[in-house]
Amino acid sequence: MFLDTESEGEGIGVKGFSDESGAEAAGMEENDRIILVGGEAIASYADIRIALMGSRPGQLMPVTVQRPRLIGEPERLDFEVRLQ
Repeated sequence: MFLDTESEGEGIGVKGFSDESGAEAAGMEENDRIILVGGEAIASYADIRIALMGSRPGQLMPVTVQRPRLIGEPERLDFEVRLQ
């Protein structure tokens, strides 16, 4: 997954996905904003690294995102992402 570490607002923006991405396979999309990983609030790339400490490839990790809508507030979605 490629992250937009320069974006402003809550969480970290998703810019794209690598081949066979567990996040993409789980249903995440470009322009989603990651706000929770493993129940930990995400405000920076460092927060994501900390939330993933001790995790292993193949493990399922709960990830919560905000997905922008054309009208109204962003939608909040929960995913189980298989780490690679």
